[in-house]
Amino acid sequence: MTTPDTHVIVVFGAAGDLAKVKLLPAFHRLWSDGLMPKRWRIVGTGRTERSDDDFRELAREAIEKPIGRLGDWERFAKHLTYTPTEFSPGHTDALSTAVADARRELGDNASTLVYLSTPPSTYHAIADGLVESGLVGDGRVVFEKPFGRDRADAASLAHCLRRGLGEEQVLLIDHFLGKEAVHDLLAVRFANGLLEPVWNRHHVDHMQIDVLEAGDVGARGAFFEETGTLRDMLATHLLHVLGFAAMDPPASLSAGDITTEVEKVFASILPIQPNDLVRGQYEGYRNTDGVAADSDVETYVAARVEIRNQRWHGVPFVLRTGKALSAKQSSVTVVFKTPPRGMFPGDAADARLDPNRLTVDLDRPGCLSLGLMTKAAGWDMSLQASTLSFTGDTNTGVGVGAYERLLHDALVGDHSLFTSIEAIDRAWQIVEPVLDDPPELNRYERGGPGPTAADRLIAPHTWAISANDRRR
Repeated sequence: MTTPDTHVIVVFGAAGDLAKVKLLPAFHRLWSDGLMPKRWRIVGTGRTERSDDDFRELAREAIEKPIGRLGDWERFAKHLTYTPTEFSPGHTDALSTAVADARRELGDNASTLVYLSTPPSTYHAIADGLVESGLVGDGRVVFEKPFGRDRADAASLAHCLRRGLGEEQVLLIDHFLGKEAVHDLLAVRFANGLLEPVWNRHHVDHMQIDVLEAGDVGARGAFFEETGTLRDMLATHLLHVLGFAAMDPPASLSAGDITTEVEKVFASILPIQPNDLVRGQYEGYRNTDGVAADSDVETYVAARVEIRNQRWHGVPFVLRTGKALSAKQSSVTVVFKTPPRGMFPGDAADARLDPNRLTVDLDRPGCLSLGLMTKAAGWDMSLQASTLSFTGDTNTGVGVGAYERLLHDALVGDHSLFTSIEAIDRAWQIVEPVLDDPPELNRYERGGPGPTAADRLIAPHTWAISANDRRR
């Protein structure tokens, strides 16, 4: 693994939920694994007044909670400082001074990485401040998703950034693409001669992508009101996983080659029409703190997507995501076409055998299953559905957390798992019709399978994985 150069890391929203739950623990794990720069400093910032010691205590509690141990905490904590700021044009002096002081302490060759762990509504003001202050220098800035609220807003934000930053300096993060299991899609597809030849419209009947969550929005009601599942998940996570699942073989695994193929997929996706989308909201969402009593914000989305290119023309892609469902599961399921004729007892010529299904589990690296038809025990040639499961060898290595991977990539300048501004623009264009004219909202029971209206999107087929089937 590459050791990053000397860095000053600026974290906006350093006391927020994302920083406490994901970013600070990920930085600590990178440090424990020897993958942080030899010289580094984290400058946390936010609107709340707090001292360096207050921030270090906040970080200690955030990091200790998931792992139960801290190692040499004092040695890690000395890298943490905090500067309160209302960062926007005309209010950049305090943070700029703190970063300049850290750079002088670390050395003139220190690079800057800025991470926006703040609500999307703050991005314009912070971006204007970054351009005005020149704080990023020749470093990089990382934006959480969603990048903008729609296509016009994302274009305005990109225009602002281009006034002071090169596109190679802007990293648009989608932590779902940092999941180790998402890399399995590349390995499963392109490292196996058994699968790559049949990964196309000639052999695939349809493909399903699920990101289902058992938890509700929790304490993030105000944030969720600002984004909703359509912006927060469909226009980001699901479309980008679809890009990996449907892309043509890249020339290499370099950032440029992967991005090129994903962008080709995006260019071939037809804009989603209101009739091809189902929106849902779980019962009780409107009672959440920060949520309007008459909120029309969706907590569930299912969509039918069509890709018009040589590889996938005519193959439906069905995407599904939601909160407060009966199970947590993330997967890509490829459903293959069935044989064209019936030849087995009880298999009428007009009947369909159970299709073969290949399911890649995105929550558990190295885990996939293949559904096959096999002979049932007995004298006659009766068939049964069987499942062949692959769990990988868990002793061959240690899994890498999504944020660990992406933060390390950001520090070393590896763009392969980050989204381009062009891809973001196209993703907003794909969902633009349903943003402008959203279909009606379906209420669904907390802890259930979600709106039954979603079944029509995959008809005449059924969902390959039911949200009612809890993982054992």
